[in-house]
Amino acid sequence: MRTTLTRTCQLAACLLAVGVVWFGTANAQPPDDPPPVSGDSRATAYPGNATTCADAGLAGEIIQVTSTDDGTYLDVTAVPEGYTLTGVVVKGTNAYNVYKGLGDLPWLDLHAPLASSGQPAEISHWYACGTKTTTTTTTTTTTTTSPTTTTTTSVGATTTTTSTSSTTYPTTTTTTSSTTATTTTTSGTTTSATTTTTTPTSGSTTTTTPTSGSTTTTTPVTTTTTPVTTTTTPAATTTTSGAQVTTTTTTAPLAADQQKPLASTGSRTAWLVPVGTLLVLLGGACVALARRRRFGQ
Repeated sequence: MRTTLTRTCQLAACLLAVGVVWFGTANAQPPDDPPPVSGDSRATAYPGNATTCADAGLAGEIIQVTSTDDGTYLDVTAVPEGYTLTGVVVKGTNAYNVYKGLGDLPWLDLHAPLASSGQPAEISHWYACGTKTTTTTTTTTTTTTSPTTTTTTSVGATTTTTSTSSTTYPTTTTTTSSTTATTTTTSGTTTSATTTTTTPTSGSTTTTTPTSGSTTTTTPVTTTTTPVTTTTTPAATTTTSGAQVTTTTTTAPLAADQQKPLASTGSRTAWLVPVGTLLVLLGGACVALARRRRFGQ
């Protein structure tokens, strides 16, 4: 029985020791830290530490800026040429403030999150992030096209051309057809008149429909034909019509009572007729004989 009591006491002592150890360990753990307070409506506070732009969620890379600080408050007044400031990280105690999107410089009175005293903690370190500025040049090319007016003139037809803001001078083409008749009479001095008939074809008409603000000026073309008079003194009766010339000579025979006997020349040449005839016959016979011999060979 003493053995049973001893064992019970030992078990109770062990349980008491375990309870004491557990209670002491629970009381030794510090309470959870409260979330950091930025103390500035422009900033966002984060617990822990940040050393790069990516840690703070900022674009770009760490850049050297122009700034002033008194250990608690920081002013950023300028950035390197060719860079744009994307944000500033200010670390103090066990938290940091992230400033971004504050607009044009300077960015003034930046500080770390609040300390337990309710005031901004002293700055342990800070850095600025920025991106290179990209310059985009846009070239705009303006092309001005002047309208071209083409006027087509056709003989005997009407052509309509529509142009924009242009002055059109239509050209009228006139075709001249001439018919010439010449009459010559053998009565002393004959006057031959040349008559020229001008028959213009149907004139071309050009109609131009200009837009508002355009002026259309038409300059007519006048053709004048001057007749030519020619005086001719011919030696015979000649009738000329158009391009063909026909010459007619009329000889009037004498009446029977007006004929006179031929004068006698005193020559006797009647014997030449039979001699000439004989020579012709002989010549023909010689030619026939020569041809016959030639073909006979």
